[in-house]
Amino acid sequence: MGMMGASLALALRKSSQFEGRVFGAVRSQKSADYIRSTDLCDEVHVVSSGREAREHFDSLPESSLIVIGVPVASAVSLLGDLRGIQHLVTDMSSTRAEVEKASAGVRFVGSHPICGSEDTGPQAARPGLFETRLCIITPSPESRNEDIQVVSDFWKDLGMNVMSMTAPEHDRILAYLSHAPHVISGLMAHWGMSDAVAEAVRKSPVPLTGGGFRDMVRIAGSNPEMWLDIIRTNRREVIGSLETFQKYLADTIGLLKGDDEQKMMEWLRSARLKRNRLCGYPDDK
Repeated sequence: MGMMGASLALALRKSSQFEGRVFGAVRSQKSADYIRSTDLCDEVHVVSSGREAREHFDSLPESSLIVIGVPVASAVSLLGDLRGIQHLVTDMSSTRAEVEKASAGVRFVGSHPICGSEDTGPQAARPGLFETRLCIITPSPESRNEDIQVVSDFWKDLGMNVMSMTAPEHDRILAYLSHAPHVISGLMAHWGMSDAVAEAVRKSPVPLTGGGFRDMVRIAGSNPEMWLDIIRTNRREVIGSLETFQKYLADTIGLLKGDDEQKMMEWLRSARLKRNRLCGYPDDK
């Protein structure tokens, strides 16, 4: 129960649709103490391994839904320890192909609620994190239709919009809209502290950055270990999307060198329109 898992617990506590109990598993006593003190769960257990977590899961009622909320590599490892479990399992991982492969032998329907944050730990929980946001369901060929419906309804009852994709389709699209942008944000942070500006940054009594730059490097502040997992497990698609970005950047540099202000205005207007459509804003915003 990191930020996502604790937020899920808060959302379940708040939901009029949920009448069950919430059981949590964490890796540190500090997190367990915090969760108990804030009444996030009916029960919380400190577990040091997937096998130890499996022992707790086996004791849950058969109707329980297990939601995995750990980094991708840990989710892959945990799914290996859950083979043969009778409970329905879903997750909240940001990449799908390796998770789906690891889910063989598990009653599993993959989920990716797109609503994360650069903050970490249960202390960063947000009660409304899932409301009105999108959850992508990635059923495997082995997923049962009734289980797909249960998982879809679970997220819908928390106020989420739900759509379905295959795991490869998910990883290709999210490489463009989530994973590669994180790399680009990190690149901007490195670029912003290049020799051309680093000394001025050090001398300034307050940050030199404007709001636009802060917005663009915000996600570079996310958990590095979590993002290494995401990039590693979707490396091919991330590289492909960055190569496309490289081509767009080269074309844009060429446009600037051409010194055609009319074409540059058309480019800026088109960028604004595409931004609005990508983010769901009105075209005239």
